[in-house]
Amino acid sequence: MEADPHIPGAYLFQLFIRKWPKLMEVNPFFASSRVAEAIPKLVEVLDIDPECPLTCFQLGYCFRVTGELEKSISFYKQALRMAPEAGWIHSNLGRSYLAMGDKVRASESFWEALRLLPGDHFVVEQLIQMGELFILEGKDKKGEETALFVKRADYEKKCGRSCKRKPRRTA
Repeated sequence: MEADPHIPGAYLFQLFIRKWPKLMEVNPFFASSRVAEAIPKLVEVLDIDPECPLTCFQLGYCFRVTGELEKSISFYKQALRMAPEAGWIHSNLGRSYLAMGDKVRASESFWEALRLLPGDHFVVEQLIQMGELFILEGKDKKGEETALFVKRADYEKKCGRSCKRKPRRTA
């Protein structure tokens, strides 16, 4: 592939070969929880491949952990531009918004994550804690315990203030 760069896939292969050693340098920092030290190495990877959603995601994570939440959100959004169907990126974006205290955007991000990752326990827990998802408990026709998950907007529309069963907010 190096001899003939016009072979299909040659560019991507060469890009991968150039960034792989840099990506391997990042792993020890994550393994030892030295996240801030991973940032310069990830920036080097991004200089090689600015369209790498995984690198943007990792930078978003690093900046969230180091408390640089606006940078975190910026990198998560950049990753989502390249990989909009990656529910785990939406989930992490929601975590950054929540850390900033922006519950509206956090909720939107978590709902999108749940759409893409149905049944994801972490996302469901976040929505319950935020009061966006309720668990209605009851018994089925056989008398066995059941639980029904209901969006807050649907609950309020259906029941309003007259609903006798109170939703449970925590799991």
